[in-house]
Amino acid sequence: VGPLTGGTTVTIGGVNFNRRDRAILPAGYLHASVVCSWGGTAYKSVGTYSNATNLVTCVSPACTSRECRLLTSAQCPNCAVPVFLEVALNGVDYSVTERQFSYFK
Repeated sequence: VGPLTGGTTVTIGGVNFNRRDRAILPAGYLHASVVCSWGGTAYKSVGTYSNATNLVTCVSPACTSRECRLLTSAQCPNCAVPVFLEVALNGVDYSVTERQFSYFK
């Protein structure tokens, strides 16, 4: 749960996160960034992967979807917009776990 303005740090664990490519690459080459998707690929943030903990950390972007723009305090205590949070360890292929994150007013 985090504010509509974004900035919430979320830590995610996964069964197959240890499969992230960690091989040493030739000079000048980099591994693709870990990317988190917040309610669809239009809302993304770059994450970090920790080899030591096998966890991904992402910071929520501001929610600018129609649902978030229409959210009012008058709707409380139901003044939140749930979105699916997915992770792409290679920056392209997203998980399909449908983990929920909620933006609140």
